[in-house]
Amino acid sequence: MWLKTIGIDTVEFSIPWNWHQIEPDDFDFTGRTSPRRDLAGFIKILRKLGLRGWVKPLPPVPGWLNNGFPAGAADTRATQRAWLKQLDDLLAPQTEKHGGPIAFVEVMN
Repeated sequence: MWLKTIGIDTVEFSIPWNWHQIEPDDFDFTGRTSPRRDLAGFIKILRKLGLRGWVKPLPPVPGWLNNGFPAGAADTRATQRAWLKQLDDLLAPQTEKHGGPIAFVEVMN
């Protein structure tokens, strides 16, 4: 609410890979393992407040444990593609193109 009150309309945020990947091929974006992992709920809040999202889905996440990379994960295009596919399933229907709050997804490869 405070951001909206002071005139902010776009929120930039990173999605730490190592926070949302519980096990290989097991991701939590709904808060099933911790309410703090509820990315879907956060996106709903953006929509409710009329805020836009600028998403940074790939590491590095400065200041985050292991820069956001899962421990022991090889930084390969294949592992990044798998991670981005998981996020795309959640984010694609939430883009502005589909009436959602996600304005931009920053992916640099």
